[in-house]
Amino acid sequence: MRRRAIGHVVCALVLATGGCSPASSPDASDARVDSDLQDAVDGATSDIVSDASAIVDAADDAATDVVVPARPCSRQPRRAPTGSDYVPSAAIEVLRDDMGIPHIYGRTDQDAMFGAGYAQATDRLFQMEVLRRTAYGRAAELFGPGSLGQDRIVRMVDMPRWGRESTDRVLREAPETHALVSAWVAGINRRIREIERGTIPRPPGLRASEYDVVPEPWTVDDAFTVGRLVLFRNANQLEFDILATIIAKYVDMDGAIPLFMPITDAFVLAPDERPRVRPMAIDRSRVDRGSPRVPGRTPSIASAAGWWRREGMPSENVLRARFAAFSNDMTVLRSGGSNNWAVAGRHTDNGRPIIAGDPHQSLLSPSVFWAHHMSSMEGPMATGSLDVVGFGFAGTPGVQLGHNRRVAWTATTTYPDFMDIVEVRSNRSNGTVVVGTTEVPVERCVERIAVRGAAAEDYVVEDVVGQGVLLPTNFTPLPITSSAANRVLFRWVGFRGTVEGDVFLGFDRARNVTEFEGHVDRMETGAFNWISADATDISYRVHVLLPERGNPAELPFTPNRLLPANNPRVIWPTDRFASAAFFPRSRGESRGFLSSANNDPFGFVSNGRTDDDLWYFGVWFDPGTRAQRIESELARLVRRATTGGARVTRDEMEGLQLDTHSVLADELLPVLEATLARVPTDAALAEFRGDAALDTLARSLASWDRRMARDSSAAVVFEGFQQFLMHRAIGDEFGPVFDPINSSEPIYLLKFMVNAIKGRHPMADVLLQGGRDRLVMLALRDTKEWLTARFGGVDPARYRWTDLHRTRFRTLFEPAGVFATDEVQTEGSVGTVNVSQGPFIESGSSRAARMFHVSSSGAAYRMVATFASDGTPEARINFVRGNSGDPTSPHWGDQVASWVAGTYRPLAFRRPDVEARVADRSTIAP
Repeated sequence: MRRRAIGHVVCALVLATGGCSPASSPDASDARVDSDLQDAVDGATSDIVSDASAIVDAADDAATDVVVPARPCSRQPRRAPTGSDYVPSAAIEVLRDDMGIPHIYGRTDQDAMFGAGYAQATDRLFQMEVLRRTAYGRAAELFGPGSLGQDRIVRMVDMPRWGRESTDRVLREAPETHALVSAWVAGINRRIREIERGTIPRPPGLRASEYDVVPEPWTVDDAFTVGRLVLFRNANQLEFDILATIIAKYVDMDGAIPLFMPITDAFVLAPDERPRVRPMAIDRSRVDRGSPRVPGRTPSIASAAGWWRREGMPSENVLRARFAAFSNDMTVLRSGGSNNWAVAGRHTDNGRPIIAGDPHQSLLSPSVFWAHHMSSMEGPMATGSLDVVGFGFAGTPGVQLGHNRRVAWTATTTYPDFMDIVEVRSNRSNGTVVVGTTEVPVERCVERIAVRGAAAEDYVVEDVVGQGVLLPTNFTPLPITSSAANRVLFRWVGFRGTVEGDVFLGFDRARNVTEFEGHVDRMETGAFNWISADATDISYRVHVLLPERGNPAELPFTPNRLLPANNPRVIWPTDRFASAAFFPRSRGESRGFLSSANNDPFGFVSNGRTDDDLWYFGVWFDPGTRAQRIESELARLVRRATTGGARVTRDEMEGLQLDTHSVLADELLPVLEATLARVPTDAALAEFRGDAALDTLARSLASWDRRMARDSSAAVVFEGFQQFLMHRAIGDEFGPVFDPINSSEPIYLLKFMVNAIKGRHPMADVLLQGGRDRLVMLALRDTKEWLTARFGGVDPARYRWTDLHRTRFRTLFEPAGVFATDEVQTEGSVGTVNVSQGPFIESGSSRAARMFHVSSSGAAYRMVATFASDGTPEARINFVRGNSGDPTSPHWGDQVASWVAGTYRPLAFRRPDVEARVADRSTIAP
């Protein structure tokens, strides 16, 4: 049995990832394939299978020849509403301000939640419907065959089941929270009934001329299922683990490219708060300086170049198509980044803390976040405990990021290692697999996926009882198991009902940072660096269900790649997890500030190793460029404040959020300068002498302020230089793996290149074939040739960053129709605090530069808050696009100009401030 489309490309739909097209347009995602691959990708099975290697055929045949038949699945959700018939106890006021943010005033907490559900459905009903179908693996019902790939993945991990189990657990353990979510659902359904009755017209997207849908009533299960997908994708490591495994298995460059070594030594915890690691000499024979010795192999890079062209491999075009398809399929589960920090009150101008956060998400229209304010504490009749404003993920209840009357909070993604891929032996005769030393049954069932405009697809899913789910045999671009008869088991601590729905609503009512920390400590799958503040304290806290793996030096495997199930230590117990002592936390006492930017909290990976630390936490972190810049600027400002200078202000924190200084330039330009100094005397560089164009580029970079600003010409030069240098340094070694990484996280490839150029690991000289200086000068020449072809010459007057760089807001589907948006010219680039990253190099073998450097991810909103004298948070914000998902609304795109310019406005919270900015006033009757 074979899947129908090994090379099928799905569009990048929804949930902070991208748009979708019935025609499966490649422009719906950043993870695009170029024209020479598109036929291979779209051409589906026949061409790819005919070119596929024998090893792939053997893996498919051996692993799918299972005697035990599949049964029809009963995994889809119960549809009966679970308590969603709530009726408000009194009229609910909705005051919409001049930024389109609804302020919802109810008599009780349930009334306020009902009003929030109704208001979100008013603003975002079509988006909510898309998100719900995505979370259930039903997007193809709406968008057709182009969404089958993502539906298969979501069905495989069975999000609906874990949403249901979360509903049931919250009902048992926190019935008040269940009642609040039920009221929120009832508010959504009130709006849907109005559409059903024709009281109001269908919003764009749902109209008869478009997808012709009236949404089914929502249930509490729906709310928790959408939330589970948000949490899953936030810190998803599946894609990283698979790509790391492929590099280890197929690319002969052991030790040459440490996968986990950051660029900087910026870590979340202050030096005196970090665990003291064991002193251990670097064993240069260890794979990635953290893996067991491979008998008979020594570190080598010579044969890594062109590894994908070896005998027995699929053709290059087929292999690139497979990697492109894999990358596109994974967009539905791809995580994001973010910045956040807080400065202690002893260093600020008003003596109270300042807190800042800007979550980095895919830039969609409508945005992944919806801003709102819920209050059940305002007015003489109010009897509740909610008064909270900020941002929530569309399709979910409550404010996940924002502030209440006493506490403000922000988050970034962290990467504790709570997902594994494990190689298991398959017993085909009886439909079991061996996990550790135990034979475990595999429950095989058939999911029927409805497809708009096409026949339904039957899709087999395989659950390993109590352990996880088997990946389909052709899930990975290349086989990753040691035997074609073995399978890959995917494990996650979140394959259970969890209580995050209660935790987030606990945040909304926390009265101080100590209470907030208590809620963080109940997190199970929400992998976030939480920074919170009240009028007197700042706090950093992390908690999830983290497998306790023991002493890293004694682990017989390398975490974060395919693990061997024949070793019982790989299979962590599903009911025993690490204690609080294993998690990073701080009150910022020593430095006077806290900051995180997806970087390593402990500094465990500073040397590129994972086996010489006190315990194992996880390694998929940002390489530290944003973290370094934020940390150095906060340290500078705090030093100024403690040495008699001005104290830190909110304006300065807003300026830091907008900072475009390139730490990558700090790393690379001194190398270029040193190389240029050797050109006149080094015979190996003689070919670069006397080139006036190269001299022009060198002068431009030498006088540059290293900011990726709109009017900067040197920013264009540097972008070309670093990208061409990356290609020359590691492009041939990564081969087809280059494109999926570059399309999703280009900073990772730049990290490998920078560490090699700076000579930070033992094999750097071997990796840089031809010598560092020559590669540097070739990259500068590449830049000259590109600028000449693209702009007609290298004269800085010919180009500015705005001529190359722009931001695209992806839409819910393609062609976008009434949802279409214009591209905008923005600042920042990859690795800057004001991040605006996108691929520069085209996918495929040509490796040409793209016409434009297009970003479709970045700060979905920016918030900086301080505290009034009475302890109330006072926030200023800007956010992407607008608060409405209806293109006919005045709040569809009214925030774009402020977001692009970095203009902050107060986030109205106190009732008089809200009244002063009311643009629309309405009432929701009981």
